[in-house]
Amino acid sequence: MKVPDHLRFTQSLLDDIEVPEWLYHYTNPDSLIAIIDSRAFWGGIPVQMNDTMEVRQAVEAMQFAAKVAERESQSAVTKEFARSVLGSPWLEPILSKLPAVFAVSFSQEKDSLSQWRAYCDRSGGVCLELPGELVATEATRVGWELAPCIYKQSDADKMMWELFEHHAQLYATEAQQYLPRPDDEWTTPDRVRRDALRGLLKDVQYYGAFIKNDSFAAEAEWRLIRVAEDEDLKNLKFRGGRDGVRSFLPVRLLPENRGQFTTEPRPRVRLGPSAAPGTAHFSTARLLEGWLGAGNAVVVQTSSSYR
Repeated sequence: MKVPDHLRFTQSLLDDIEVPEWLYHYTNPDSLIAIIDSRAFWGGIPVQMNDTMEVRQAVEAMQFAAKVAERESQSAVTKEFARSVLGSPWLEPILSKLPAVFAVSFSQEKDSLSQWRAYCDRSGGVCLELPGELVATEATRVGWELAPCIYKQSDADKMMWELFEHHAQLYATEAQQYLPRPDDEWTTPDRVRRDALRGLLKDVQYYGAFIKNDSFAAEAEWRLIRVAEDEDLKNLKFRGGRDGVRSFLPVRLLPENRGQFTTEPRPRVRLGPSAAPGTAHFSTARLLEGWLGAGNAVVVQTSSSYR
């Protein structure tokens, strides 16, 4: 992932991180078949995934940064920007109209019982295991960003503070042309404040898509993220879910060229806990060979027991 140099702390969390040797995608057999047949994953909207507080957590961290700035900053313009963030009636309308962010989730954890339980059926779950460098390379090729999730609240707070400071500086530059006399109250047109708030919230939503509650830390999640453009919306797929209609953005991440898999490391599949262990090995191997070529499929069984 490429984070701008002016966001040094955010860069240290999302950009200056070595991609794991392997990344693991836990799912069900039908989804595995669809992924291998289409070479594509379906990215979902984070708030419709496993943590309904996602993004909102980032917004709250950003608002905390604004409270500190409003109380402690020596700059009148920074204080005004902070008040705009904290008391603006535009915040919710702007958030609702920002381009949607879509995410594909992977774990850094191999053969994790908690992952089998969370993302797979009690029997018959599967895990597509992908070389980390393959995911990173293909993500760059198709315009998605790969980075690890952030679980420490202190890191999330620092990242949102850095974003707030950056946008406060941009706001100050824009507001200079409206600078009043020293004895006047600092005021700028609504348009300037609204545009500045939108710019901040856009970054908060994007970088905030990597922030997760620390109760999920054991998942050691890495995410592929994309901010949907108008052209992307034509390719959305839909499914029903417990919260209603869910939308997904396919990302063709897996290349069709079998030639690059003549040597290791190759994608492989791990079969999850099963009421009938071993019975799906033959079929899964043939499915994987349809992509990797005859003799190139590696299918192994989980070490976790079925309960």
